[in-house]
Amino acid sequence: MTDALTMETRRSERGIAGLLIVQAVAYVLLISLSVFVGLGIVPIEAVVVAALAVVVVFLVCWPLRGTMVDRIISLVTAVLSVAMATTILGEITMYPVVSAQEAMRNITKAILYPYGRWAAAFVILLVVSTIVGFARQMAREHRTHLVRALSHSLTSGVVSASVAGWVFLPDLMVYVQSGSQKVNIALTIVIGVGLILGIAMAAASCLWWKEADPDPLMPAPWVGFALIPVLLFGLVSYGMSLTMLIIFGW
Repeated sequence: MTDALTMETRRSERGIAGLLIVQAVAYVLLISLSVFVGLGIVPIEAVVVAALAVVVVFLVCWPLRGTMVDRIISLVTAVLSVAMATTILGEITMYPVVSAQEAMRNITKAILYPYGRWAAAFVILLVVSTIVGFARQMAREHRTHLVRALSHSLTSGVVSASVAGWVFLPDLMVYVQSGSQKVNIALTIVIGVGLILGIAMAAASCLWWKEADPDPLMPAPWVGFALIPVLLFGLVSYGMSLTMLIIFGW
């Protein structure tokens, strides 16, 4: 009863406005840095640091039910996902990098390489995190709330792995500066779809928060919950950039 009252008090104190403000601040930070990276003002590491910072806040303000082990696994998943997208680790573990000769013959294939590499890494990370999460639950002596524990474990894995998709958003700036009418029309449609998806996820998070059941001992779990759509939007960012690349073959 005490836990329930505490949770209701937190909901009434923060409300939906608090969720939306946190999301807006995180979106502005990541999108602004992505634009600056695309314009060559700051390096891609700026987006990487910001994305991982959002993950850290998500883990500190843990909005799910789980142990410290769950949060450590989520952090490792996020770091590996970002590393697969931005460092030589992806080239070593996935498949050989496109050679300079092959890149000259097929520049589209060379540019698509990081997208395919991270997609493969993302799937592998999800499979591994699912297996690890299931094994951990099966190893428990008392398997109370098994379904909730499994679903929260899978959610944290997907959310953490998705954050790396933000590093692909700066690629859209290539099309913003193209000056082509066809490119601008396609870009407007792609960004419009991304905006609609972002609004839909924000609306869904407001509905989900009403039914959420985070650990009442966690500090500001509403902040962590608000960041779930932001982290998941990494997949949308990846999809937007990949769509433009496939359409125009740049």
